[in-house]
Amino acid sequence: MPPKAKDHIVLSQNAFWDFLNNIELVLVHICQKLFLAKQLQKFHLLCEKMLGSYVIGYMPLLVYSLGFYNESQKLGKSLLFYAIFSSFGKHFISRKRPCHYPSVYQPDPAPTSSFPSRHTIAVVVLSQLIPNLYGKVFFIAFMITNRLVLGLHFLTDCLAGIILGLLANKAAGYIEDLDLIIVLSVSALVVWHNCNRIVGGVLPIIVAKKQVCPSVCIVLALIKMPLVDMATKLLHPTTRYDLLVKELFASAISTFIVSFSAPYVSLFTERIQEYLFS
Repeated sequence: MPPKAKDHIVLSQNAFWDFLNNIELVLVHICQKLFLAKQLQKFHLLCEKMLGSYVIGYMPLLVYSLGFYNESQKLGKSLLFYAIFSSFGKHFISRKRPCHYPSVYQPDPAPTSSFPSRHTIAVVVLSQLIPNLYGKVFFIAFMITNRLVLGLHFLTDCLAGIILGLLANKAAGYIEDLDLIIVLSVSALVVWHNCNRIVGGVLPIIVAKKQVCPSVCIVLALIKMPLVDMATKLLHPTTRYDLLVKELFASAISTFIVSFSAPYVSLFTERIQEYLFS
């Protein structure tokens, strides 16, 4: 985003956010000191990148290749709502990030509005894959702490992210019609220009045939990485639509390979087990 847009966000904040930010900055300062924001900067930035769009867009394929068909379907739909819900606030609510204040350490300042926390929404959506309640709580709390330590969000941004993430998971359970899924995908691309990896990774899984894949098929899912590189060389993507085609190309072929190979992999593993234990 160009500097003018960043300046607009910083300067257009209303008095309500000024008041709330001054209160919440105290917690940000405490977290930065307690969790050594400067000394452990690389670690905190690495944790942030673990929930980047590339990793999130890859998750439905990984879940599908592990044999969790229904879970991969719901996760894909939840991610479409995640893309939409996380973008509305960025467009319509202008709020300074903690890193826009000189008293806050700024390892990686972001130009967009602070509200809501996109990473928190993502971690709540992904937490549906964790069966244990304590695991879910730890996963979410860990990412909220990360957002505060990096000076990228206030606590209320993250609390809003929790609510929106839960809504995304809930709404996904009611979506079955493919036409509506296409509408959601297009809407996501309109409100968030950089969600090509999300939509590109989700659509092939949602339309994939029901297949119980043995967990070893996750190795086949790794083929997506070289396919993305190949598509980049073939297409030379310049626009966001080119980037979407690239992601769809890699995800669709990867999904097909996993789905097509699953019965043969199952048969092969059964034969191996019979040979070893007979």
